[in-house]
Amino acid sequence: MRARVVAAVSCRLLAAWSCVLLAACLQPPAVTDLGRPVSEADTASNPISRDAGISAAWSVRESLWLFGDTSQRNGPAFLPGTTAAIGPYTRGVVPNALREVPTPPAPHSAGPSAPSPFLPQPRGLRASAELGCDGTSPYPASWPAGLARIPGTEQLLLVYAETCVFSSTDMRTQRLTLSVYDPSANLFRSTSTPFGALPLEAGLPVAEQLGSPVFGDDGYLYLFGHDVTTSKIIVARVAADPVSWGDPASYRWWSGTWNADPAAAVSIVSVPFAGSVHVADYTGLGAHRLAMIVQTEFASGRFQVFEATSPTGPWHRGPAGRVPDECGTTGYGCYALNGHAELSTPNRYLFSWYSPADLSGLGHLRLASVTW
Repeated sequence: MRARVVAAVSCRLLAAWSCVLLAACLQPPAVTDLGRPVSEADTASNPISRDAGISAAWSVRESLWLFGDTSQRNGPAFLPGTTAAIGPYTRGVVPNALREVPTPPAPHSAGPSAPSPFLPQPRGLRASAELGCDGTSPYPASWPAGLARIPGTEQLLLVYAETCVFSSTDMRTQRLTLSVYDPSANLFRSTSTPFGALPLEAGLPVAEQLGSPVFGDDGYLYLFGHDVTTSKIIVARVAADPVSWGDPASYRWWSGTWNADPAAAVSIVSVPFAGSVHVADYTGLGAHRLAMIVQTEFASGRFQVFEATSPTGPWHRGPAGRVPDECGTTGYGCYALNGHAELSTPNRYLFSWYSPADLSGLGHLRLASVTW
């Protein structure tokens, strides 16, 4: 009898522990808020509000950060397009001593005490067949779509969208531009624009709105894109040299095979919503290789991380969750989710997002980490 009672109790305890273990497995991994990445110009008396927040290491010590539209008190109140900052990085740590980059080709010794325009302002964009996009409404903006270190160099490939901004809901990418940037000299060494809309005011097809450059070890440059309407996520490739990536005829899109027709591109992952997509190479961090973060719900900052060893996949689901943020109740809420390969560790994936409530409602980027 005693043996039967002990056995019964043991079975109940085992069942209880099984429930605990199952609950632990089903619980999403904790997302840790690490704080705000800032430059030395971002002070309590002169706060800076900025979004986008794409970064990449260009040397073993320093990385470059690209920001979208920037608001500030210590200078022009609003800078449309892209601003940049540069500075040291440490894995797992939020950068807090970035230096604002002056407008190229000014030397870094002339570094400003406030943000300055970084990418060239687009010329010749069209609001309509009759109206140019060169005023304040609509206005032209160069917005960052990705950057990556060019293998074997201390130069970066920057990808950006030349956009005519009509309103907060109508922003038409009219050209896609790739530039080789030398961070140490603050110079653009070359610039190519492989894709331009015809007519410009119609905007580029989604398949040509590419970003997140990744250099493969096979001699190709891979770029990724997404369609907010269909939640389709695509990949294209081109030979990894400026002559090729400047030639639209050299691009191929993945359709099960590499296809010259961008309309044939198929989705490489399945998600309920693709509000933003960022891909980078994490080779050297344990077993990690390529990682993609997708914002899977509008405004809330819900995300899904995928990993793969090849740009075409298969892409396997990694950690998922929600940014540690209330995200507000108006506008776009939380957005601009981007991974940071130079800050991540073998155990923690670091990413940033735009927090509308940060800086007492001015809005700013924040960094978070999640176990992977």
